[in-house]
Amino acid sequence: MQYLILYNVLLLVVILEFFNNVNRRELIKKGNSNGIILLIFMVSIIAFRDWNSPGFGDSVAYGKYFEYAYTPQSVWYAKSKFFGYLYYYWSQYGLSPEFFFFVSACFYCLPMYFLSKIFARPYDAFFMLIFFACSFGWYSFGVNGIRNGWAIAMLIWCFLAWYKKKYIISLACIIFAWCIHGSSMIAIAGIVGAYFYKKPKQAFKIWIVCFLVSLAVGSTVQEYLSSFGFINSDGGGYLVHSMNDTSSTAAMGGVFRWDFVGFSVVPILWGLYSLKTKYNDSKQYLFYQFLLCSYIYANAIWLLAIRAAYTNRIAQLSWWMIPIIVAFPILRFDFTKRGRIWAYALLCCFSFTYLMYLIQ
Repeated sequence: MQYLILYNVLLLVVILEFFNNVNRRELIKKGNSNGIILLIFMVSIIAFRDWNSPGFGDSVAYGKYFEYAYTPQSVWYAKSKFFGYLYYYWSQYGLSPEFFFFVSACFYCLPMYFLSKIFARPYDAFFMLIFFACSFGWYSFGVNGIRNGWAIAMLIWCFLAWYKKKYIISLACIIFAWCIHGSSMIAIAGIVGAYFYKKPKQAFKIWIVCFLVSLAVGSTVQEYLSSFGFINSDGGGYLVHSMNDTSSTAAMGGVFRWDFVGFSVVPILWGLYSLKTKYNDSKQYLFYQFLLCSYIYANAIWLLAIRAAYTNRIAQLSWWMIPIIVAFPILRFDFTKRGRIWAYALLCCFSFTYLMYLIQ
């Protein structure tokens, strides 16, 4: 029921905004009221779910932890020491699982709002935040892959600090993201790669090479990545999961996901087009190069393991950047029919999300 409410309400918002803006040359420059309303909705739909329902697999596991008395010794056996200590102190103070999920929802969604507020200026934060809310994987990482979602939240803070040239804070956010969930190393590798080599066209060539290698000998590369330990125990199980697993959650693995490849390449082409024809500010141009290359490198790493079980979870470690990649140039670059392009881009992003929801 919560999935139905979320996607159908967002669908209604998308359709209304589409028809509201499709014939306008400019978006409306408003305050932050719409953005705050959307933020409240995003937090509420995640925080106040029935976490004990069988439909929320990982949420049930997280919630059940609170039924056991955590000890300092048990922290050392946790995958994430940060979460281990969090559970320990949570149990000491008698705080409820419901309050934990509320705090988790805020931790996950607030960075998206503040990044949208800065990147969307002079427009309302809503015009970028809605791309996050409509993106494929946003809801699942908020209610199931909670530690992944927290790590992504820290990387969003990293981008925001980088934009403000607070590089020490940005580095701290990267380290904190890695401490929360080791699989965030895929996104971190993309960010580090973009720091040293910010040439989107050349990065796209690397992406194409990874695509061809994965298409030809992807299983061999996947086995190599698993043995090399590129993804640690947090995510390594996805790579070594049996290709013959037919369970509903692992069914995404074992095949080459052409739909995911198509979804991944569209933001790259959009970014290259925007950089070539629409930029009007050197600072915004250089920063968007960094954003786009970060996405390309992280997505290229996922391509090498595209046949893995739970490949959508690995892909989300690059896909979380798509709302930024798509919306940033529309709001910051020189688009003459900004409102119309924004509406079409939003409709396309949501259409894929809604289609995947219906298929699954």
